[in-house]
Amino acid sequence: HIVVNSFGGCGSKHLTKSISHSTGNYSLEKIHLHERYPNMLKGTGIDKMVFLFSDPYSVVKSFFWRQKIKTEQHGFNSLSGGGSQAWPFQHCKNITGDFEPLDIAWTIQEFLENGQDLFKLEEFIDSWLCETLDFPILFLRYDSMWDHIDEVSRFLDMEKPLDLGVKLSRTSEKLSLSDTQIAQFTKIYEGFFQKVSSLENIF
Repeated sequence: HIVVNSFGGCGSKHLTKSISHSTGNYSLEKIHLHERYPNMLKGTGIDKMVFLFSDPYSVVKSFFWRQKIKTEQHGFNSLSGGGSQAWPFQHCKNITGDFEPLDIAWTIQEFLENGQDLFKLEEFIDSWLCETLDFPILFLRYDSMWDHIDEVSRFLDMEKPLDLGVKLSRTSEKLSLSDTQIAQFTKIYEGFFQKVSSLENIF
């Protein structure tokens, strides 16, 4: 079967829903993954994987925006509502990051002041870039997803092109940062940002 994997905050649920509607497979939880360790998926019957990624600035801002509000982009039930203060902590735990130091009460301000990538985003994608598995993986940058519908559709052996709908605006853009916070962000993530920027949009 087909799976979509990511470290979160980069449209994986939207892509999962689009694949589900295009293939008639409505087992969304079986398609959608946040799996850090490739070895955990060996011998599980996966035929193909799409690995979505995006730059760490957008990703982490998206995590903390969800403390304020949940949109239909953030789930499978297409409902909007209030956010959850614990969301970044819970997601960090879900993706097997360094969640214990991440206080549930933290906003993005305290996270940046801590000065560490507790989500371990670079380690997450590196584990997949460096691993060879018994199924093919298509790496896809979120921001270019709509530009590569044909390639993704062919990779997934779809009879018709994948229907992604209109391109979504990033919810993370609604979370503004001060100059100090931007500098803190840069100190934590600049190396990883450069690595992600150097990757092809699709490969």
